[in-house]
Amino acid sequence: MIFQFPALLFALLCLPLVWWLLRATPPRARQQVFPPIAFLARLRPKETEAARSPPWVLLLRLLAVGLLITGFARPFIPGSRDSTQTPGPVLLVVDDGMFSAADWTDRLTTAQTIVDDAEHTKSSLLLLTTAPQAEASAIPPAPQPAATVRRMLNSLHPSPWSVDRAQAARQIGQLPALPFARIVYLADGVAQSGDNAFAQALRARGAVQEIRFSSQSGMVLAPVAPTSDGTMARLIMLPSAQPRLVHVVARATDGGTLAVIPVPVAANATQADVRINLPITVRNRIDTLSVQGIASAATTVLLDENTRLHPVGLLSSGGADTPLIGSVFYLRRALAPLSDLHEGTLDALLSRPLSVLIAPDGTLAGAQSQKTVLEWIKNGGTLIRFAGPALAGSQQDTSPSNPADTARNLLPVPLLDGARQLGGSMTWGTPQKLAPFEQESPFRGLDIPADVTVSRQVLASPSADLGTHVWARLADGTPLVTHAELGKGEVILFHVSSTADWSNLPLSGLFVAMLQRLTEHANGLNIPAENILLSPALTLDGEGIAGPPPPTARGIQGNVFATTSASPIHPPGLYGPTDGRRALNTAAGVQSLPPPPPV
Repeated sequence: MIFQFPALLFALLCLPLVWWLLRATPPRARQQVFPPIAFLARLRPKETEAARSPPWVLLLRLLAVGLLITGFARPFIPGSRDSTQTPGPVLLVVDDGMFSAADWTDRLTTAQTIVDDAEHTKSSLLLLTTAPQAEASAIPPAPQPAATVRRMLNSLHPSPWSVDRAQAARQIGQLPALPFARIVYLADGVAQSGDNAFAQALRARGAVQEIRFSSQSGMVLAPVAPTSDGTMARLIMLPSAQPRLVHVVARATDGGTLAVIPVPVAANATQADVRINLPITVRNRIDTLSVQGIASAATTVLLDENTRLHPVGLLSSGGADTPLIGSVFYLRRALAPLSDLHEGTLDALLSRPLSVLIAPDGTLAGAQSQKTVLEWIKNGGTLIRFAGPALAGSQQDTSPSNPADTARNLLPVPLLDGARQLGGSMTWGTPQKLAPFEQESPFRGLDIPADVTVSRQVLASPSADLGTHVWARLADGTPLVTHAELGKGEVILFHVSSTADWSNLPLSGLFVAMLQRLTEHANGLNIPAENILLSPALTLDGEGIAGPPPPTARGIQGNVFATTSASPIHPPGLYGPTDGRRALNTAAGVQSLPPPPPV
């Protein structure tokens, strides 16, 4: 038997002192004559108390103290169950990616126990982590003493990105040809594309002991585009045989909690939507979503302007809200559940941050109003216009060959004078149905009801590039919805009115779905240019805690930001200027979490 702390055995020299303390008795009490005591002296007690502890009690107490001292010295028998019988270096492989934060304490405790076992047998260790690092050494690692590896473990932290087991397999292949006495792999329980090569590389070095932890969550919180039912994120997890109730916390910029959302997860479910049923103004204040009880970058979602419901302004005028016939009657009912809707005059609407401006027929007649709106569009706004008698009756002085005329009149395409009548007693034609939406259209995939028809429309002037501006057509090929980019923004025109006079489209659910697609398609309040470099402003560590970016963090070009994944040089966080930051999330793009096969 050997001891890890043999110096503590010197405490056994204190046992005589313990003996003396245990057998010491207090001084005899002073006797004082008191006459009534004579009556008590005649009483005989049934039991007598010993003046000193019995010898067997003293020996038992001494044995307890001796065993306590010996236990603190940590006796260890070489060759026991917790050690290796074969001397030699130990290979310790640790998954330290984004899925390891949930059980990081248990993971470190287990790793330290393995280091202690190696120290007992005087074995060296080689520590290998699977998460990529920004400053990886080109020199293959070598076995280190147990004390050195213990310090390395104390400085180790989970990474806020995924592991790269394919790279780890290459590192294992470059290790010195050592006969490892023990190989221990602390897995995170989530599969990856390089698992087969990684498992083969480990088995080529010897028998592998794989350790998984019962506290592993196997869960990520992935961002999704906000929808009308309140969905803002999605839980993706490994299946569990038992139903669960997961709580997601919504926080504002200052860290204050805005809501705690319970998310029921059915048995064996792999996904669950996070629906936040809050007023839109409160929802747009949410900056962070995180899973309660799991401190990890994988369960933290940062929100930016692209993930918020865009504020929408609806231009109104006198009599516009007349039931059933008013120009904003159907628009208000279609937009209110879908967006942060504001209604009023042009000056009142543009005095607040606005992403989309909807103008029914006749609300943009003045030259000054059109000039103001044109500047707003060029700065990133989206204008949605509707035709009607006023637009059809105005004299169109635009030319198909002069886009400047179109921009000045806030129209995506040049229009012909007047309106086309498709039904009635004075025409031969019949109301037209809608043609299927093309793949380039934001309306693609929407079901078109068979009873939706158009009886009147404004016609676009024929031109060579007209097809590039059309998002929706009638069955005869004439445009129903056209668009054009102006600066950073966009102008969109419905070639029918917003009332039921020209079409029954506003009476259908398709009208609501089309407006929803357009508001989701619109830019946010602040959109960085695509050709600028977005520098890191705030990043998350492996436990989902925000802080200043590390020195190794690099900026991301705006045109490739959407396809960039979290990595050592691009850690998850917020990038770009203060007035137009974009969020890079660890779990962005994650679709499923397959469990890996045993190594």
